[in-house]
Amino acid sequence: MITPRFHGAVLVVVWTLALAACGEKSSTSQISTDPADERPLFVVMGGYNSCGDANKYINPSPYTMDLYLPFWEMKEALFNERGIDARYILSCFTEANQNINYVDYTNPDVVVTEPLAAFTDLVTAAAGKEAGNTYLIGHSHGGWLAMHLAATLADSVQIKHIETIDPISYVECTRDTIVDWGSGPNPVCLRAPADIDGPAREQIADRSGRWLNSYQTQSVFLHSTAIPEADENVRLRMTVDMPFGMDAHSDMDNDSRIWTKISAAVFTDFAPL
Repeated sequence: MITPRFHGAVLVVVWTLALAACGEKSSTSQISTDPADERPLFVVMGGYNSCGDANKYINPSPYTMDLYLPFWEMKEALFNERGIDARYILSCFTEANQNINYVDYTNPDVVVTEPLAAFTDLVTAAAGKEAGNTYLIGHSHGGWLAMHLAATLADSVQIKHIETIDPISYVECTRDTIVDWGSGPNPVCLRAPADIDGPAREQIADRSGRWLNSYQTQSVFLHSTAIPEADENVRLRMTVDMPFGMDAHSDMDNDSRIWTKISAAVFTDFAPL
């Protein structure tokens, strides 16, 4: 018997291989930006290298993110139980961590690469001017990106929820600075993003209907902390198998406890069928 989780993983692999075989990749934004589209927009953001290493067979694709499966299950349930056909942008940082790869609801077979500034403009345009229709969900550097977007998106964008999952600073904590080989773990990689400061966090809280921040402290080299401005902080105890507890951080993005809370909050925004 194939478990739902394994079955979903097989679908992701098959889809990713199909995209690679078709060679569908673009460096130009393809998304439709219809300001009259009132459907909710989910922007789901993975962290460093979360879409996999580039090689000659597979273009780094957001469909390989661990975030993809629980989000897609929630999206399908939202349609089946609430009649909501949500829009989406799935994104991940490239291996070099300088650009963002994304796919979206208008062109699901096309992986687009954009620099951070262009991606921010894209989300602003896609969100339109409908009040409270935008949901930001991010893990690790993607959690930082969710905070960055919440602090810098145009004032016209009303954010319904922001969900940060073990957010780590994209600016301070990089693959080259995660370990201070002279003294051990780097403190900037053991806290919530400090480059997004108190006033910016207060702005995020003020413009967001709900802010859930989840984190762990078991990873020796990489973990976040509570964010005082968030509406709710949840510290999770993770199952650890890897040396130094690195899987405590990497496995948080598809933890069922987090997605149960996210889904419950999202579903309260829409009336049952």
